Amino acid sequence: MSCAADGESQSGLTQRGPGIVEDWIRYNQTAWGRLRLDLVTWQLDRWLPARVTPVLDAGCGTGETAIWLAKRGNWVVAMDRSEAMLAVAKRRSEEAVVEVDWRIGNIPEDIPDDDYELIVCHNLLGYLPEPAAACAQMAERLKP
Repeated sequence: MSCAADGESQSGLTQRGPGIVEDWIRYNQTAWGRLRLDLVTWQLDRWLPARVTPVLDAGCGTGETAIWLAKRGNWVVAMDRSEAMLAVAKRRSEEAVVEVDWRIGNIPEDIPDDDYELIVCHNLLGYLPEPAAACAQMAERLKP
């Protein structure tokens, strides 16, 4: 995923600023937003064993993927730099009655020192200044 020159991701959302949570929720309700999430969950469902644990959802946003993974019995650590996004994610996980370990932090600097079976980071790389370096750092956290 590449980032547009004016600081927007391919979804058209700015990296920061007031209203990002509302913009993101609105985007996820569009056909493109639903398709993006449906494709991610379809691929995960198709290629993953029934249960992989632990899982890191890096740049989890409002928690759709983390909650989807937790509903399938995975232990999920979900991290985002936005407290507002995490507040929505926490509320959604409570409504879904699933447990997710929600954490605030920047990717990749603040990734917990655990080893993960899977790291999900879709729709994150376009927001990072050095996506290749972030991928390398996340890969170091994967179990052999």
